[in-house]
Amino acid sequence: MKQHFYPLLAVSIFCVASLVASSQSSSLEFISCTSEPMRLSVLDDAVRLPASNQLFLGVDHPEATSCSGHLSQEMRIRATCGSAVMYEVKVFIDDIADAIVLHSATGMELDSSGEAVLWLDTELAVDSVFRYAGLPFAGDCQLYHRIVWTVWDSCGQQAMCETKVQLYDGTPGILATIGGPYSIVSDFGRFYLHAEDLVLFQDDCATRENVLFSHDSLEYIPTLTEKYCEIPGIEIELPYQIWVADQGVDANCDGQISWEERRRSQIWVQVVFLDQPGTYIDCYGFMMIVGTILERTQLGVPHVRVSFEGSQMPFPSDTTDLSGNFKIVPLNFSFQAPAKIVPFRNDNHKEGVSTLDVVRLQKHLLGIEPLNNPYDWIAADANRSSSLSAIDLVELRKLILGIYEKLPLNTSWRFVPKSYNFSDTTQWQFKEYVDFNPFGMPRQYDFIGIKIGDINRSLVPGFNQFLPRTTPTVIGLVTDHQTFRAGDIVEVPVYTREQQSFLGFQFTLAHPGLEFVDLQPGILHISEEELGLFEDHLTMSWFDMSGVQSDSDQPLMTFRFLARYSGALDRTLELHSAITEAEWYTLEDEVLHPVLGFYDATSGAIVNTPVCHPNPWTGSTTITCILPAASDLHLQMFDPQGRLLFSRHQDGVAGSNSVRVHHDDLSSAGLFFYRVTAGAFSASGKMIHEK
Repeated sequence: MKQHFYPLLAVSIFCVASLVASSQSSSLEFISCTSEPMRLSVLDDAVRLPASNQLFLGVDHPEATSCSGHLSQEMRIRATCGSAVMYEVKVFIDDIADAIVLHSATGMELDSSGEAVLWLDTELAVDSVFRYAGLPFAGDCQLYHRIVWTVWDSCGQQAMCETKVQLYDGTPGILATIGGPYSIVSDFGRFYLHAEDLVLFQDDCATRENVLFSHDSLEYIPTLTEKYCEIPGIEIELPYQIWVADQGVDANCDGQISWEERRRSQIWVQVVFLDQPGTYIDCYGFMMIVGTILERTQLGVPHVRVSFEGSQMPFPSDTTDLSGNFKIVPLNFSFQAPAKIVPFRNDNHKEGVSTLDVVRLQKHLLGIEPLNNPYDWIAADANRSSSLSAIDLVELRKLILGIYEKLPLNTSWRFVPKSYNFSDTTQWQFKEYVDFNPFGMPRQYDFIGIKIGDINRSLVPGFNQFLPRTTPTVIGLVTDHQTFRAGDIVEVPVYTREQQSFLGFQFTLAHPGLEFVDLQPGILHISEEELGLFEDHLTMSWFDMSGVQSDSDQPLMTFRFLARYSGALDRTLELHSAITEAEWYTLEDEVLHPVLGFYDATSGAIVNTPVCHPNPWTGSTTITCILPAASDLHLQMFDPQGRLLFSRHQDGVAGSNSVRVHHDDLSSAGLFFYRVTAGAFSASGKMIHEK
């Protein structure tokens, strides 16, 4: 528990400590100090906007602040001399200015193990400027504030810890319409919608000149061109969606801020198209080309660019909508050379690909369950070699583990004309386009889209998720709770909470502060090819065609880590889906959601972090947790500023419990925090709601 002392009391403690100090050698050290620079925004727990920010007081308020945030930090120290220490905290703004005292000398009592937690909150800073506005956001990716912690004990020993912190604006701006429908006059048969003209924008830090306005969330499209004969009507209000990206942050310090390095918000605006005075456009003379691109499951494939090749015709291209439809209206049509209609999409390679697809391909290669559909053969041909082999297995597994961001020899989608007839399953020579005939009728050009790697057809193309995705059934994994010190070898055996028969699994395991050493076999023998290793994450994709029976008394496997600094396992390890989707597969190909818990030998309880799935989400998501005993279950939702949005209560049972959150529960999109409490159990997490 934090103890705050007035200087007089602190001096008294030091005097007493000096009288009883041991003659043995003593030490004073920081045990949670890190030299790694930290980049934080108000989306992180340690940072928040000050109450004086212009978003709260208004831009015109004379005392309003901007481009700054309050910072909260803690440091743990260990001392062997006396029963208390004194500490002080200073800051060097941008690591170049003179030192400024943030936290004046304060006494702190040591606990029974000789340790204490020191704290810093700029909202309680000595300097009134920082107390009012907090620390300024970084203006350059290389600039960090240097915060110096100094602690000394009653034996006259002193220890210091220097940390570097960079704060940046991580919240989207406030959007508003211009107050009414925006009118656009036809320009010789076309309407040009400049996204910047349609939206009013206010932000805590960014100016209008530093933000981008786009008609698409995936790429920067500042201007949208509509054709006169394609719009629904003239002089009527039509809705359009605009995306606004804030000034962002140069995360990779390459001197440029890309579209992906900016936070994006969306707003709907109303537009009215008007005739150009003195002109007349004959829509009946235009040749319209339409078509639909459907997945093998007959769902529309969006974001496919459909274009013309090999022709001098002035045809514009088009992109399929959520239903897979495209429509192209050529202006001033004149057929001069043969042309073909070519669909193309090459993004989100991992979408729809899981270990179950690798299992399905393995069954085919072993002759256990052959693929009999030509579209499935195309989906399984990961290296585009016009054949299926073990190389395709290797390529898909590297994609699942995050070793590949995209398949090196293939696109994410391939397309076959719907009218194309395969003579047999293994016919690889097929056209991926349709020859254009300007004299043919009707001018309907349809395609079948095949997502490469999605052999079991689990992808819903328009929703970025698999089928089915209802409330997940949880499979409980458990390891022993333990604490560790810097330099320790930490062994983490992983068990199932009860006996299970299963086919395989995949997941991402975050281990910040722990360096992966190796993986010891247990019931399972995991090969190097089934692991993906990253700086503070590892990924795993494993299966056994004949299935495996687990035993709650024997570990599946044992992870071995080297601790870079002291900590506790339940605050360090986290099993999630950041790189590889966390999934567990039964012998019946049922998909379960693995949850890692930590067994506390003292209380006999298993502590686990609540799982939010899917995350990010649109329509609804489910928060699942495992309780050691039946108890009233409480869910609370908070915004990034810590304001309670709503709470929900239900009867919790021993074991798995689920709480559904719908999009109607949240008034906007963005980052939110949730807390689940039940008796002595309390845990929290983050979620991203996408409209």
